[in-house]
Amino acid sequence: MLWWDEGLATGIEEIDQQHKNIYAKVGEILSLDTTDDRAIKEGFSFLVSYVSEHFSIEEAAMINAHYSGFKEHRQKHTYLVNQIYDISLALQKKTVDNETLDSIKLLVIEWLAKHIDEDDRAMAEHLKAFW
Repeated sequence: MLWWDEGLATGIEEIDQQHKNIYAKVGEILSLDTTDDRAIKEGFSFLVSYVSEHFSIEEAAMINAHYSGFKEHRQKHTYLVNQIYDISLALQKKTVDNETLDSIKLLVIEWLAKHIDEDDRAMAEHLKAFW
């Protein structure tokens, strides 16, 4: 799924707003091409900032709610952070090529279609019951 749906809501306003923000940004990121290094780096910078803030808030909510899937969920966050780190290294070494841009786009699609839609939805069910 590449668009926001209220079924993805966690019931925690801050997390839900951040999820809405990434869904709003996805169209822009997926439409990028290699002719605009600046726009690519800005889009990627957004992802880096988003991950830093969002994952810490989400993980704190899981800990506070005693979410039994916390360890596995955090491992998935770590995987996404590592993917972002690898892409950032590629962006530092060269101008943006199709391979690097495709890596960014695939990461965003994986994030939305898999992590938020599946992993965060499971987490949200627990959080809704907890709150």
